[in-house]
Amino acid sequence: MKTNIEEDNKNEKLGEMKKRTSLNDNISGLSDRYSRQILFGPIGIKGQKKLDNDKISIKSITVILILLLVISVQSLFGCTVIDAAGEYLYGKFSSEKEMDRAVEVAGAFFNLLMDEDYRQAYKYISSSDRDRGSEQDFVDEFKDITKIIRADINWVEIKGNTALLGVDLLDSYDGEEKMYKDIELSLIKEEDGNWKVVFWK
Repeated sequence: MKTNIEEDNKNEKLGEMKKRTSLNDNISGLSDRYSRQILFGPIGIKGQKKLDNDKISIKSITVILILLLVISVQSLFGCTVIDAAGEYLYGKFSSEKEMDRAVEVAGAFFNLLMDEDYRQAYKYISSSDRDRGSEQDFVDEFKDITKIIRADINWVEIKGNTALLGVDLLDSYDGEEKMYKDIELSLIKEEDGNWKVVFWK
């Protein structure tokens, strides 16, 4: 009898365990479906599109707010900022233009020296140098000097109304050539706006 009762108890416990296991499987299945439903179900495809549209709207609003901020700052300080930017760009381009003009003057001056046309080269020196020495004084400076064969302008710096150029000179004396590297040549912008060579320092 005890065996029958024990077997019945075992069978009941086994049945309950089976029920619990199948109930646990059902619950875990439900919890998986529920968690999937929480993540994707209630929103669905339409809900996901709405969330994506909301994200786009937030980005659009952020961009619009930034643009409004920029416009308001520009309206407060706009003239100053625009004027400063214009002056910077004008200065940048005019500086490059001035460099080109200074190089052109120095190139013409050296070409005249290479051609030994000292009277014309004299016209390229500054008015203060012309006050200091006559055309004949300038010509006399080149009597005992070697012949300039080539002049290469390597760099230019402009500060206000003065320009400094780095020049490599190749000269010849008694058939021998000699290179002088990075000789500094100064130019000054005179009142008429023309660049002139500073010859006598």
